[in-house]
Amino acid sequence: MTDEAEETPTPDAPEREKRAANEFLAMGLSVGAVGAAGAVLLGATCPLCVVATPALIGVGLVRRVRAARMASRAGSVTDSEAQSPSGGEDEPTRG
Repeated sequence: MTDEAEETPTPDAPEREKRAANEFLAMGLSVGAVGAAGAVLLGATCPLCVVATPALIGVGLVRRVRAARMASRAGSVTDSEAQSPSGGEDEPTRG
């Protein structure tokens, strides 16, 4: 099953990807904080916290890199359109 939204990026796709990355990072840090608090207060850490924290942070970082690449591609497309001789508009012909 393929997601069509991933195949055709929209202009706000980098911003949405960055927001999603931030959510994953926040979840990872939250689970890590709960695990650390449990370790300090109870002397034990749940195995889920040990596995989920680096996984969520890793997914967040990967999505952050993907968002940065999407933004740079979008910027390079915009820059190349701005540098075209016609500027994207049809100029009247002389003659």
